[in-house]
Amino acid sequence: MIAILAPGAVPGYQTGVQQNCQMLRDRGAADIGELGREMFHRQITFAQAVKNLAPFRMSHRSKNISRCLRKIIGHRDNPSQICSILYVSFYLPVNPFIQPVNMFTTLGIIMRLNGRKHLTHRTENQRGDILLAFDTVDETELAHYHPLTHALIAARHEEGYLLGWNAYRQSWEIAGGKIEPDEEPRQCVVRELFEETGQIAENIRFCGVMKIQLQPDNRIEYGALYAGDLSELKPFFANPEITQIILWDQQSDIGYINEIDVKYLELS
Repeated sequence: MIAILAPGAVPGYQTGVQQNCQMLRDRGAADIGELGREMFHRQITFAQAVKNLAPFRMSHRSKNISRCLRKIIGHRDNPSQICSILYVSFYLPVNPFIQPVNMFTTLGIIMRLNGRKHLTHRTENQRGDILLAFDTVDETELAHYHPLTHALIAARHEEGYLLGWNAYRQSWEIAGGKIEPDEEPRQCVVRELFEETGQIAENIRFCGVMKIQLQPDNRIEYGALYAGDLSELKPFFANPEITQIILWDQQSDIGYINEIDVKYLELS
């Protein structure tokens, strides 16, 4: 629920109202009260927009993001604080503590980040690992997720999705694995798919980012999900990790399939 703030709950509100009223009078505004209410409701809209922002890691690649946006992202779970930040940033004509911010530029960034498809329900497998969230973002935004540890690919043949039997985990899974140092996630899925199954996918496309809680220590990691097409099946040679492969039609009973991987097939 988005909190609606009383005027006195916003730091600097009274001083801000006086300054804004004078500014509005100078501009010849006819109804200061109505315009003030409109401004306040816009704050609530901002708060709603940033409520579900995915974790955003500030790095050398995001130095151009304003101090205001950093504050908004940092308080994305606190709508009241967001309202306060927006009021002080945008509606107080003079604020010596906050660098002036372009309201429309910031709104555009917020809406772009918030425009992702966000998975709102959890998926848990037999080991207790939990898929907490899935965000459909542009592949260029992967640098904002930390730690990004692995990449997976849902490879589809005309007869079904490619699954491999993981001998260590005793389950059918999609291909993928740990991202090596200096390796891009897209390169990772190409390598892992070939190493695990001997297959080469075509038309590889980025699907989104998953947030996973892993056992036994409940650590949080992020992973990149890709999809690809298999025009033909190459010879498969069993290896210590993957001992069998199969094309699954998403209906046949083939034994235990990792529940989270089933969800990935739906999202790919």
